[in-house]
Amino acid sequence: HGSWLFSDETMRFLEHDASARLPPAADAYELAFSLGSLSSLGLPGLQVGWVASRHQCVLERMAELRDYTRDGGCAPSEVLAVIALRARAEIIARNMAAVNMNLGATRRFFQRHNKCFVWCAL
Repeated sequence: HGSWLFSDETMRFLEHDASARLPPAADAYELAFSLGSLSSLGLPGLQVGWVASRHQCVLERMAELRDYTRDGGCAPSEVLAVIALRARAEIIARNMAAVNMNLGATRRFFQRHNKCFVWCAL
């Protein structure tokens, strides 16, 4: 329909059900941008992220603006980001274990307090 879509996918790979994972918006729709970061790996403090799109001219302009607004270099963060991305399977597995443990605790809470709350799993 000609609408642009900016999809924040920073929590990608932390879905409760991996089989329900959607493809990145930039892969699925011509006018989409997908935003990713290391937040889902538990490293938001590195402030390293990326944007994917089919529109090279827009990505180039974003890079120009980033270079203009960035305060100094971030080489240490980028090195740590590469290390984390190489170990992403292990990090995601660890994080998913925590997600599933917390999901179980949340379900038990709602079961214990079912007179006050209703749990709706999507």
